[in-house]
Amino acid sequence: MATVYLQPGTGTGTGTLADPYFYNELTTAQNAATSTGSVDGVIVLTDGDYESSSNKQIGNLSSSSTVTLEFKALNTHQASFKNTSTTACNSLEVGTSSSQSFTVKLTGVRLDNYSLYYVGLGEVSNIKEVISGVPNSGNGFFRGSAVVTLNECEFYYAPTGSSLTIFNRANNTTMNGCTLFFDASGASSASNVGSSPETYKNTIISSNNGSAFTADLFGSSGMTNCCLNNVFVTSASSGATDCIDGDPQYVSTDSASPDLRLRPSSPCINAGTAS
Repeated sequence: MATVYLQPGTGTGTGTLADPYFYNELTTAQNAATSTGSVDGVIVLTDGDYESSSNKQIGNLSSSSTVTLEFKALNTHQASFKNTSTTACNSLEVGTSSSQSFTVKLTGVRLDNYSLYYVGLGEVSNIKEVISGVPNSGNGFFRGSAVVTLNECEFYYAPTGSSLTIFNRANNTTMNGCTLFFDASGASSASNVGSSPETYKNTIISSNNGSAFTADLFGSSGMTNCCLNNVFVTSASSGATDCIDGDPQYVSTDSASPDLRLRPSSPCINAGTAS
């Protein structure tokens, strides 16, 4: 397996930890990590903001590749893909197509005002996504057509506008041990474009305005050991197992410094059953 390093900004590097490639050399870094499609590779993102004001595609290898390419933060949540546009929540598109032969993974990075758009993405672990203060017309906080598992991820979602789009074509998604918070204080409605994730396990879903959720946007048939607060979810009779209702007591839901870790008094701690 080949490992190369990436740093924010523009310039020329060699891909080592001492001399990382620059963000403008992303294609070079991908080719070096995967030997143009024949060797598994890891691109380690050093600390800082990887900025763009438009949609950004990463992991765009040849669709005939059969490798695994992982984007991994050197220090958890200290490397951020950052959308600098103030007028739109753009997409971070990971992968090439739903029919690609290779696998892309995303681990430990932060997304700022990017909607995660997975096209052929296989696994996402321990990412933190913050969408705040920008309009998000239809993207939701993630969207995609691939079969994807999200493990222990944190999503803080506070776009501007009175209509809140939650999911976009996320029906092949599984969420394990994730935390979600929707700042719906100014929202008059919440809706999906397409389906929600099909499976939720040990996941917390919370908002600060339950009246915006006038329909079941999450579906309970695939829910196990989840904590729900101020969102409309159909009753346990339709399939939810060992779920509870209650304020999860996040450390902070302030948009300036969101922190969705749980306080010691949270009812979600040690709730549910082993699964």
